[in-house]
Amino acid sequence: MLENSWNRRNELFFGMKQPLILASIAFALIFSSCDTIQKTQLAEEKNNEAIEYMNIGEYDLAIAALRVAVNANVFDNGLRSTFCRNLAIAYQQSDQLDSARVYFLRAADEADLGTAQKELNAADVCLIDNNINEAIVHLNKASIAGGEELGVNNTLGIIYMGEYGVEYQDLGLAIKYNELAYKEDQSRATLDVLARTYYEADSLKDAQMHFSNLVSQYPQFADYHYMLGATEYEMDNFETAEMHFANAIEIDPIYSDYIDQYYGIMSWSLEDTTYSDSEELEAYDSEE
Repeated sequence: MLENSWNRRNELFFGMKQPLILASIAFALIFSSCDTIQKTQLAEEKNNEAIEYMNIGEYDLAIAALRVAVNANVFDNGLRSTFCRNLAIAYQQSDQLDSARVYFLRAADEADLGTAQKELNAADVCLIDNNINEAIVHLNKASIAGGEELGVNNTLGIIYMGEYGVEYQDLGLAIKYNELAYKEDQSRATLDVLARTYYEADSLKDAQMHFSNLVSQYPQFADYHYMLGATEYEMDNFETAEMHFANAIEIDPIYSDYIDQYYGIMSWSLEDTTYSDSEELEAYDSEE
């Protein structure tokens, strides 16, 4: 009788133990899931915060925020790749190319095989290594894979601006890709590149419009005042150009040297044009 009672008591005990174990596992899974969600939310908040910092040129603050996002070890491969890529861009903008290369490479490794993310980040590694042709191959693969239009268009636009060698310069293609990038994302970075492309292509009215927009939105950047001044000068709006040059110098006195150099270049260019015109006139007179 006692034995049977003991057995029944143990059956009851062990019968209750299994649900308790299952409940513990379920609780652990819920806790783990909540922890993952919290880490992901924090990482995304830091990533968004960093984008705002980059938009105003605060790259050290952007790097600090993105390091938190990258180290959160979120579950999603695509997000991890995105955070690494943004950190690489922040390092690149700070001229820390070795660190940029590390995180572009890590972004490529984190991305799934066959995705545009993987190809786009592989292209950026190639660009840092000065393997431009290989970078273009990766960018074309990324374009075919789809899903990273902004990054692909922006990178191709910069290549065809001639930033990686005049042999790659094709300003028609640069305008095409930079316009597509700007349609995807109206950020300071894409507007900056588009404005400079128009300036390089001597499409001065478009350059004037976009640099005016940059000066209006980001008056703290001396370079935008300088570039708008140069654009106005080449449109023969000399007083307006002088005003923007003065604004650039007020923000950063080093632009006084840049403007002197610019005037020197423009003088040489004018002398070359005048000399060429006089040669043509002399040739015409001699023929008569």
